[in-house]
Amino acid sequence: MTIPNEDFRITQSGNYVVVVFRDSESEPSLVKRFMVADPKVQIQNPAVAITRNPSLRDQLQEILFSLDHEGFNIVNPFRKYGSGKSKTTDGIMQ
Repeated sequence: MTIPNEDFRITQSGNYVVVVFRDSESEPSLVKRFMVADPKVQIQNPAVAITRNPSLRDQLQEILFSLDHEGFNIVNPFRKYGSGKSKTTDGIMQ
């Protein structure tokens, strides 16, 4: 199966899940999660830098980049976020 196809097309950004069942089975044969994004900003020149604090080099990383967000309002461009399983406090990944 290919998506999009004649019967199905994605019209909005978001998180999706495809669940496939074999005939008359109650448990799925396949579960596939995916995300569709409509990029509103572009990340320019991403680079990973070593933290300036030597005692934290095994724990922290800095990512340097600039955002091209012409035509898209960003209320606080200096707020920092973490992702994945890490926690963030003021942009410091823990």
